[in-house]
Amino acid sequence: MDFGKICYREVASLLRTCYRAITNSCAGEVAVSVTSLQQVGNFRVRCKTDPWYDSDCRTAKRQTRKLERRYKRWKSVHSRSAWLQSLRSMHKLVDQKRTDYWRAKTKSQVSARELWRAVDAIFCRDSPSAAKPMRTANDFADCFESKVTSIRTAATHRHRRSRIYSRSHPCACSHL
Repeated sequence: MDFGKICYREVASLLRTCYRAITNSCAGEVAVSVTSLQQVGNFRVRCKTDPWYDSDCRTAKRQTRKLERRYKRWKSVHSRSAWLQSLRSMHKLVDQKRTDYWRAKTKSQVSARELWRAVDAIFCRDSPSAAKPMRTANDFADCFESKVTSIRTAATHRHRRSRIYSRSHPCACSHL
């Protein structure tokens, strides 16, 4: 089984089965589900990437990083030129994939409403975090003001303690 091309639907289905088995307290189903999960083996879940960033882009990036490491190890002119050539071709590939994806996405829309939904998705205007920022400028100003106030209070408190200490100390200077 190729773990690089694992079907996440199958894993999700197995996890749902385990959850149901645990909630139903059926020991037999749990054993079957755990055995099924053991057969799948270890797998790595990728972070969600852009929809146009596919296996070709990943392969090109992997190759470019390999050439970069080789250049950093050998420090030769040839390895540097190979790395930079690969880097340029990777950037061209990624740009082309991005352009093709969004061009196809916008051309496939049949109505103006669907087209604007696609445009809003491009500019991330459909996500709730883009609509309402988590922190505003006023929040930052309030936080900054409270921090300055606390520092000033601590400094004043320290200054008073040091003046009291210096006066009571037998070796203190008279001008303090």
